[in-house]
Amino acid sequence: MECDTACVADGGGRRRLLIVGLDSGTFRVLKPFIDDGEVPTLGRLVEEGVHGVLLSSVPVVTPPG
Repeated sequence: MECDTACVADGGGRRRLLIVGLDSGTFRVLKPFIDDGEVPTLGRLVEEGVHGVLLSSVPVVTPPG
């Protein structure tokens, strides 16, 4: 089974997917930390994985989202 950039094949041929969501963690807030190397694991996930902006719910507060 072939994988694209959004998944990684494990030894059994199954695809794995990791989704990370950070409450209030916009790229406007996180990018300076990533660029400064203060969050190397998150930086590596952004660099080697696929990322994007998730549109929130209305109202923009955690419980309804």
